[in-house]
Amino acid sequence: MNSQKSGLYVHIPFCEKKCNYCDFYSIEKYELSKNFQQTYLNALIQDLKEKKEKYFINTELSSIFFGGGTPSIFDPDFYFKFLYEIKNIFTNTNFNNIEISMEANPESLCERKINEYKRAGINRLNIGIQSRKKEFLNYLGRKSTIDEVDLLKALHQSEFENYGIDLIYSLPMQNWNDIKQDIDWAIDNNVKHISLYSLTIEKKTKLEKEIFLKKKKKPSEKRSFIYQKIITEYLKKNSYNHYEVSNFAKNKFECEHNLNYWRYRPYIGLGASAHSFNGKVRIINTTNIKNYIKQNKYKLVSSQLNPDLFIGIFRITEFQPLSKFKKIMKFHEFLLFQKKIIEFANKNWINIKKTGFNITENGLLQSDTMLIEMSNILSREDEKLFA
Repeated sequence: MNSQKSGLYVHIPFCEKKCNYCDFYSIEKYELSKNFQQTYLNALIQDLKEKKEKYFINTELSSIFFGGGTPSIFDPDFYFKFLYEIKNIFTNTNFNNIEISMEANPESLCERKINEYKRAGINRLNIGIQSRKKEFLNYLGRKSTIDEVDLLKALHQSEFENYGIDLIYSLPMQNWNDIKQDIDWAIDNNVKHISLYSLTIEKKTKLEKEIFLKKKKKPSEKRSFIYQKIITEYLKKNSYNHYEVSNFAKNKFECEHNLNYWRYRPYIGLGASAHSFNGKVRIINTTNIKNYIKQNKYKLVSSQLNPDLFIGIFRITEFQPLSKFKKIMKFHEFLLFQKKIIEFANKNWINIKKTGFNITENGLLQSDTMLIEMSNILSREDEKLFA
């Protein structure tokens, strides 16, 4: 029997300080002794074994991603032990050929840790810089500026070839020159992957409250839209492939793990609040860290073809064969889908070819609109059928 390839996501929900804009599940200033790290590791391994036995029986890993929170807050020893256990569980996986990523914050990195993460088996780092200017970091509630020289020196000496950075744009007091300076710094230092996220105000975050109380200014959606177009053109001129709405990469340095999500492929999620998807159901872990460690409780949710499938296909620029949709859609759904695709093509959001289509640059700017419109029309048709 052929094995099913799945990504593996591991949530490390701990931070020294929670950022003002962040709505991901994370815990600030948690006790992170070696004993606790081992306790959390034991819970993750137990979670993995149970999910593999019940929902991912014949699975081969295609990528591993340690996200957070701040994964770099954990000692390298944690990753040595965890990756050793993963290799023993997935004996059918060639770990020399898969992407193993870890998110990191610059203030929790040093030369020693970077070298040891590499020796543990991490082969891709994604560093959440967000901005190199103190005034913008203060607005975002980030801890501090970085020592750029030390960080780059440590990365280069560690022989990490594959590393990327996250930047945030569209802050109220930020102009194009500010954004360009950060991008130029990344280009000049041969950063392979750049994620640029427009600042959005998420509900129940500290930043939302500060804006409501008029302590901080609200970002402009109109300005964000303009910057997105300028950023895309600038990075493409500098040989970065715009392969996903917010992500740009040098050739062959696209993040395979994230593409796995957008391609509607299976993934295993470990850790408090993590989600899994085996192609049929979604598995949602408890968001209570104590309950997760004591006895992970999770719930099963039936996966919806709409909008789950469209979240991905309207975010990436790669070619989408029509045969893929014909296989997984009902006949009436596929006819509606084709009609809507033609409508999007008339607006220059989609480029139609003989056997499929791909999203245009204009389409990437309208990703959310296409997702909503496609999901709505198919949902309405389903309601008619069952009325």
